[in-house]
Amino acid sequence: MIKSLDGLVALCHKATVTKDEFKKLRETAGHTQASLAAAMGVHLRTVWRWELGETIIPKVVELALRYVAERAATERDSKELKQARAALKEAKKKGTVPWKKVKNDTSSKRKRQKH
Repeated sequence: MIKSLDGLVALCHKATVTKDEFKKLRETAGHTQASLAAAMGVHLRTVWRWELGETIIPKVVELALRYVAERAATERDSKELKQARAALKEAKKKGTVPWKKVKNDTSSKRKRQKH
């Protein structure tokens, strides 16, 4: 995430995103070419041209897609964490996890991080 105006200025003056980076960002954001075109209000052929490198990708499009991709990744991580917690609780109920050991391991890691 951009923390300062200097970071934003540096990002804006960076060379434009490559076609391969653009495609990866689109996929990370969870969009198909068609859904991205609809979300951005452009024609599907425009997205094709960006990904083929036929036309320059506007900086505003790149920045918007980077923002959406970052948010999608954060939401995906949050969902995976919730699933992991639920699985751990279920294992605890079944008695398949030595819960006291897990709890002790977690608390000792927290103590080390406070230094």
